Amino acid sequence: MKLFFACKTPLLALAAIAALAACASAPPPPPLVPVVIPKVKTGEQMLLESQNLAKFGERWKEGQQKVQEGEELVRQGRVKVDEGQRLIEEGNRVMRDSEQAYESTKK
Repeated sequence: MKLFFACKTPLLALAAIAALAACASAPPPPPLVPVVIPKVKTGEQMLLESQNLAKFGERWKEGQQKVQEGEELVRQGRVKVDEGQRLIEEGNRVMRDSEQAYESTKK
């Protein structure tokens, strides 16, 4: 039994040393991030990009113009509503005056 124990002890010691050495070693380096090299744009690509940007600008101007037209229509509508309210009030006043004049002549 001593022989069996004597053979196992050095093997266990070596295994323990190997495990400690593995745990004590430096962590593996982080994975390398691939470097993306930007592609050089051709003149045609640059021209297409600038045309697309110009289209965005034109659409923005269209939108701005529509907003201005809408605001103007709303302003004109408010003026019309105010004018309509004034006419209604004036008509009601004329009707009241006429009714009062009729009532006074009837008495």
